[in-house]
Amino acid sequence: MNPLEEARRKVRERKEREQAERDEQQARIQRELEEAQRWSLRSLITMLCCGGANRNQNRMPGGAGTLLQDADSTGNATSPGGKALSGGASKADGRNKDANKNNLPLVLGKYEVQQGRAGVLGEGSFSVVQRGTDVNTGKVVAVKTYKISSKDTAEDMENCVTKFKRQIEVLQMLMEPLDKKFVTGNTQTANLHHPVLMKIDPRKCFLELLDFSKDKNGKPGPDMKDGKLYVVTEVADYSLKDYLGQKLAENGTLSRESVRQICRSFLIAMAMLHVKGLVHLDMKPENIMRAGDTWKVIDVDGCTPLGKQISINDSSISFSPCYCAPEWANFLIEDGDFLKVGHQLDVWSVGVSLCELITLDAVLKPKYVSIYRNTGSHRKAGFLFLEWLANGKEGLALDQSISKFDPEFTDMVLTRMLNKNPMARVSLADMLNHNYVKDCIVPGLDTTIDKKQEHLGDKEKVKKHRLERLEVKETDQPPLIKGVLWKLNSDGDKENVEHWLRRDVWLDCKGNLCYYSQKKNKRLVILDVKHLATAKLSKTGEKSVDSLKCALPHVICVDFVLEESELSDETKNAHETQYYAAESHEELKKWCKALENVIQNPDKFDVTDGLAGNQKVHVSASMVEEFRELRKMRNRREKIDNHPQYQPVFEKELWKLNSDGDALQETDWTFRKMWLAKNGALCYFSKKENKELMYYRPEDIRQVTYRKLKYPQECCRPHAFELALKTSGDKELEFAPGVFAAEEESVMAIILGCIEKYQKIKNSATSS
Repeated sequence: MNPLEEARRKVRERKEREQAERDEQQARIQRELEEAQRWSLRSLITMLCCGGANRNQNRMPGGAGTLLQDADSTGNATSPGGKALSGGASKADGRNKDANKNNLPLVLGKYEVQQGRAGVLGEGSFSVVQRGTDVNTGKVVAVKTYKISSKDTAEDMENCVTKFKRQIEVLQMLMEPLDKKFVTGNTQTANLHHPVLMKIDPRKCFLELLDFSKDKNGKPGPDMKDGKLYVVTEVADYSLKDYLGQKLAENGTLSRESVRQICRSFLIAMAMLHVKGLVHLDMKPENIMRAGDTWKVIDVDGCTPLGKQISINDSSISFSPCYCAPEWANFLIEDGDFLKVGHQLDVWSVGVSLCELITLDAVLKPKYVSIYRNTGSHRKAGFLFLEWLANGKEGLALDQSISKFDPEFTDMVLTRMLNKNPMARVSLADMLNHNYVKDCIVPGLDTTIDKKQEHLGDKEKVKKHRLERLEVKETDQPPLIKGVLWKLNSDGDKENVEHWLRRDVWLDCKGNLCYYSQKKNKRLVILDVKHLATAKLSKTGEKSVDSLKCALPHVICVDFVLEESELSDETKNAHETQYYAAESHEELKKWCKALENVIQNPDKFDVTDGLAGNQKVHVSASMVEEFRELRKMRNRREKIDNHPQYQPVFEKELWKLNSDGDALQETDWTFRKMWLAKNGALCYFSKKENKELMYYRPEDIRQVTYRKLKYPQECCRPHAFELALKTSGDKELEFAPGVFAAEEESVMAIILGCIEKYQKIKNSATSS
């Protein structure tokens, strides 16, 4: 670089630094203004909710998704102002005197609901749960209100009322003591009974139903005063997931005795559900919560009766992929329309959840993340994860710490509960006889509690950790790292120093690699977190490595999987590489550490939402159709075995149009060896994978239709034809047709003739 260019470079860098400083100053001012506005709003809310409480008191809002209560160190519920509430008569009377001091309408005539975000305990598509207080007793409760809009149709309203009545019916039934004669005389539950369940009060296993809205006949229905649907239950402190998260954040572990005690609590609560004839279908650590002195099952709205046939078209069903059973995964991706609900579905989910007591995190999540890294597509990763789970020949490959934890735990959970064959799984009632938990005494469940118990968690610590985690907004978090990186132009020569551009770069709290564009005068994302989740890093040292041949030292090479939409048929799972150079070896190490944190832990940055982790997924027709389409596409391209039925009866080289390719563009075609096999399959040799694969299965060829393409109007190649097939079922989903072209017309005629002949033979055999 000559002196003039060097001077220009320095001037340009100085201007960029000055601009970056101005931008940073402006951003800091904006953040301070926003923070001031937030604190003003919080103070106002505190005054409104607490009747002029101390302005300096910082109340953290409760998180969404759970039914939580605040409590002081004595375990008494606390009011919004922080004063303890007791069930005693004097305090209750005092509470009643100013019960409605904010002039808010009382729900069901007796519950004051805390308004604002701080009062919201959870919210879903159909309902919202808020913290409330019984004005007569001072008891803190959870008030669930179903969302009803004037825009709802009569059918929507009817469905909502039906769902509400079903929930009341389930909650009432769960509160009833067990009837031994009924349990043992019921064919569905006789084998799910255990004597210990007769000694347990169901209120120790499930959240207690306290109240609900009623119609004029006193039956569950819309409230006669305001027409709304309400369910009032006790509130819980935190979920098992929250407790494990607090332990993980502190780099702690559960003691062996605590693991045993939680295992037994979990087994008893779920065995109680099963003996009452219900299956949860979405059991996981998030759905078992500490309430009082025991762990209780929540989210029972979706419970389904044992033996019921579930339809694949039932949109009310939901599941969490990392906790669902193999037969459930198989149900989603195979062609069956119904699944008979068995207790084994929950046995698997409970087994996976119990493993988490050792790892403190979802044990199957790493598998999903690894699949996602290889595909770069949540659509494909979700399908491939469920396909892997459904495959009985595939082992779980769980963290070794689980199998090494305790031989009895291994036998109970890994051998008896996590068997991919549902018929080989042991019931939870039978598990109560297992040596690992048989003689375990659980304080709070089997005996009274007079001191803190580790298996229940430290209430103050867990709640503080949970609230701190939920209160922090992503937009308020600083970047993970920021500094200067030199980036190689996308079409640049890495050996040419002029093709490297200096950028002010940062890795934001969401895991995106960003920079400030002087040209566009705004912040842009260079590499988003979804790409980083699939990436592999390599780096150089003080000097450029010969294999990389870069003009600059301290280079980071980021190799990641391209988006599926960017790929042609022959470049599936293709990778792209970006090059960055740090200003020193120390900076290089810092950047590599920060980037590896995102790559190795993408779930922390919400990359794996939806089909991974403990996220609930609602079964939809479009999702099922998509999974089943992927399965058929995968089956058509599955590796061919050495069976003689796959030997060719006619073999030629054909042109194949790439996926999403343009038939009029010669560059969108691939020349490959293809053949019709003895069993009717259309096969080909993949140079990329270096193996023989099946494009159309025999059953596909049996119902495929063909059409010759007009040359040159429709296709740039003569002798072209397309093969189209449809799925079976009420809602027919069309697959993109396969388009092929032969070198000679006679070759095309032979192929189409063979297909016609095969179809006639098979169809005549079926009719006869």
